[in-house]
Amino acid sequence: MLTRWTAGAMIRRMLRTAGILLGLAFLGVVALAAWSFYAQSHGLALSPEEAFEIFVQRPRPEAISDLQAAVNSGMQGYVAYLRFRTSTPALRFEEAGWQPVACDRIELHLRLPERLAPRFAPPWAPRAASGARCLRIDRVRNAWAESAMQLVMLSDDWVYFKSEGD
Repeated sequence: MLTRWTAGAMIRRMLRTAGILLGLAFLGVVALAAWSFYAQSHGLALSPEEAFEIFVQRPRPEAISDLQAAVNSGMQGYVAYLRFRTSTPALRFEEAGWQPVACDRIELHLRLPERLAPRFAPPWAPRAASGARCLRIDRVRNAWAESAMQLVMLSDDWVYFKSEGD
């Protein structure tokens, strides 16, 4: 037979258990949202192919190999870094409004944040070599930004590409 004291204790215990379960569910939702934001802000949510299509704004040509990408996004915008090799001049940047720029002027802008460095092997290392050509375009609209600035360094062995938008 339940007494008044044991019934009250059971109700309190059930409410406490329900509160704990609700608290754990809330923490789970917060953790999932935090992971989703972390994954997006560290470019974990995009494959290199997806990044190429979003930021270069064309399907990946077959002539491109060793495609690597890292995207850092957040409340203030995004920065995307892509590197690849190409066996032919498959990407005609000059035809799409790109302007030539001195490579030594953009080399600093092509520096990769340390936290994104593990996404690239061999290490990301754009150098303004004598044969390199560099190009820039401003006010590019893409799926992630209304206005983005993009840089590209075409060297003998790699194409380095950066897109930055807000």
